[in-house]
Amino acid sequence: MRSTPLRIAAVLICVVAALAPVSASAVAPDYDGIYPTDRYHPWCTSQEVCLTDNSNLSYYADSADWGKLEDLDKLYLGEMLYDQFDPTNLAVSYDNSPIFSGGGETDIIYQEDSEGIDGAIGMAWCNDRVDGNGYRCDQTYVRIKGHGYYQIPGVTCHETGHVVGLLHGYNTAPELYHQDTRLGCLVTGVIPPGSLGSNNRQFINAVY
Repeated sequence: MRSTPLRIAAVLICVVAALAPVSASAVAPDYDGIYPTDRYHPWCTSQEVCLTDNSNLSYYADSADWGKLEDLDKLYLGEMLYDQFDPTNLAVSYDNSPIFSGGGETDIIYQEDSEGIDGAIGMAWCNDRVDGNGYRCDQTYVRIKGHGYYQIPGVTCHETGHVVGLLHGYNTAPELYHQDTRLGCLVTGVIPPGSLGSNNRQFINAVY
């Protein structure tokens, strides 16, 4: 069949699009938002934000104990992790046989409960710092209270962000307003957006 001028034009447009140069990379952030910064650099403890120990980010959602997550919570959590963190240099994987001690511990253990979080929606804390490394954690616990909060991507994104070293605005260098949109899901004082945002992705890729 003979091509019409319209078909030829369509083909030319596709060819031009295929040959067009890839757009420039995202603009570099104008602040440092991942631990340690010039303003926030304490050694990793259960009270401080740390870096996880490597780029292979394994996780386990409590399935049997008092902190177990419901199936729908696990679904939403997994979708957020694979949508937001896996496209970075981090390789997300679910650990069906979690390791809680010794070498090669499962990186993140998620629990659902309000105990010990002092009225907050959630918290993250290092359970086992890497021997000989003041900044990295071998295993981090994330606890988020019930009532559907695990089904809000911004909440799980925020707490997981702390696991890999992302900071609130008051710890960045220079300090940012705590609801500055550049912080992505690391904003505080409101339910965070469900996206890491381009700045946090760049921070993660630079460290891992």
